[in-house]
Amino acid sequence: MWHCGRNDDRSHNDNLPQESELGAPSRPFRALNQRIDKDLARPYSDEFTVSVQHELFRDFAIGASYYHRLNRRLFGLENLGAPASAWTPLELTITNPDNLVPARITIFNQPVITANDFLISNHDTLNSEYKGFELTFVKRLSARWQLLGGLTVGEHAGRFNPFGDNLNNPNLAINRADARIGDDATWQFKLAGSYTLPGGIEAHANYLHATGYPLRRQLSVAGNILRDANNNPIALRQGSQAIDLTPRGAVRLEAVDILDIRFSRRFKLSESMSIEPVIELFNATNSSSITTSLDAYGFTPDATRALTGAISPTNVGLPTEVLGPRLLRFGARFNF
Repeated sequence: MWHCGRNDDRSHNDNLPQESELGAPSRPFRALNQRIDKDLARPYSDEFTVSVQHELFRDFAIGASYYHRLNRRLFGLENLGAPASAWTPLELTITNPDNLVPARITIFNQPVITANDFLISNHDTLNSEYKGFELTFVKRLSARWQLLGGLTVGEHAGRFNPFGDNLNNPNLAINRADARIGDDATWQFKLAGSYTLPGGIEAHANYLHATGYPLRRQLSVAGNILRDANNNPIALRQGSQAIDLTPRGAVRLEAVDILDIRFSRRFKLSESMSIEPVIELFNATNSSSITTSLDAYGFTPDATRALTGAISPTNVGLPTEVLGPRLLRFGARFNF
């Protein structure tokens, strides 16, 4: 796409762009030093589902489903001006390793780049795959109540690579290949039901239990703090660099439990009109499960030894977002 200027011909006055009203292209609609592969193809997904359901007895059925989804031809960005083979490895020694941070870590220094050349193209390395299995049961509405539930077990695996990441940066290939993608939960259980109370009051409840969302654990190294054996500075030409210490999903947040409750009563005003007051209680148990947290260790260099330092995990795991607090809401629905 191109951003076009406008000349002074407005003779048509129809609020539609005419050829005589468009000026010459002023700039391409893209980032600087970035281009699109001429053979770029549309990404696609193939999904296969097999399901079976059986009614055990009146108004009660169970089911099982298997899901398999393949995501292919995903877009990726690579800097052809700095191929992965040109990056220089530097081995860091960690003086206080733990169960996540090893004693030695390799980080790569960007080469001197004459000109950046970022290419957007399809990359097979970004292919991902989801496999899941689900068991369900349904008690259909009868005798004033209904209930349904399900247990889902699955995983969405592949290379974790946010679009802006340079695929030619070898630091961004470390522990990225077998990661968990998106809000991948290893298993989750859902239960929902309703019951008609005396007086025509409808009571509804929804419950969800899910394993915690996948986390990353990273080591972040500033671009100007490393020293060689002669105490000369080693500058990371790419600036500060973060590398993954474990595949995303090897560490997870705590499990999530959410219960929502709803009460309503419909009052008929006429043949065509009714009003329905509603009371809703969200997060009834006031769960404060963490949904996002800080995930990067810092690195403090040792001034007396080359490429040596200590990790500083002070803020790792600090919550940045939790489930919203219990919320009580009153409302009404007018139907006509």
